[in-house]
Amino acid sequence: MTREEIIRLLKVISDNYNVKIADPKGKASAWEMQLGDYSAESVYKAARLHMATSQYFPSPADLINKIVRAELVYSGTPINGIEAHSSRNKEEDEYLDAFCKWIGFGCEPDDNIVFPNFLPYEL
Repeated sequence: MTREEIIRLLKVISDNYNVKIADPKGKASAWEMQLGDYSAESVYKAARLHMATSQYFPSPADLINKIVRAELVYSGTPINGIEAHSSRNKEEDEYLDAFCKWIGFGCEPDDNIVFPNFLPYEL
């Protein structure tokens, strides 16, 4: 990660948690020392996961500990910075269509409806 990427990350995280960083240069240097060897995409994914699951401002260690999980959670989702989640993909639309047909309007489930690309425990 470059210093500029770290500064952008700190800005987004501090805005998300409504936290004012007292010494931005010092914080950026400390984070650069700890996160500089990681790819920006991996750290951004970890930050996204952290913001979705924690109410507390992260430390670099928090993000490092979430990198592997975030790579799994957001696999196939390229992130060139922290951005709002894009619209649903075709797979999600197919699943939602099948689910809506299944729940109907008080109708019994149709055993012939197949939920595309999802394992049974994900329903």
